[in-house]
Amino acid sequence: MSEKVQIILFKKQSNSLEVLLLQTNKTRGLFWQNITGGVESYDQSLIKTAAREISEETSIVVPVKSINSLEYSYQYFDQNRQINYTEHLFYAIVKNTSKVIISLEHNDFKWVPAKEIRENDFHFKSNFDGFCRAYQVLRDKE
Repeated sequence: MSEKVQIILFKKQSNSLEVLLLQTNKTRGLFWQNITGGVESYDQSLIKTAAREISEETSIVVPVKSINSLEYSYQYFDQNRQINYTEHLFYAIVKNTSKVIISLEHNDFKWVPAKEIRENDFHFKSNFDGFCRAYQVLRDKE
């Protein structure tokens, strides 16, 4: 079974939270999602994989100590690749000044107020569920 990470990236905007959504490029389907990526053989841990994926897909550097595990994962079968995956969930909060520069894997990005996120904002239910879990953790900390 191969492993992946999914990272829900938030930023504080005034008194609210916004979440980053990335739109995949045309080859990948032009759908919106959280940051995701595969664990590589050289990755030393899942949390370091999460930090690497944030940087690769957004150009934002987030220190490992600022990335939080949701201690939850999904298992699914990728029909296209014919591979079983376990996808581990993480979240992080970045500074309002963080500038997003998307990778070639993506077509566009947007920051959306977390209160306005709905299931149909995502292509995959697991992305919406991941957002809900992270958002609930942050609301519980308030």
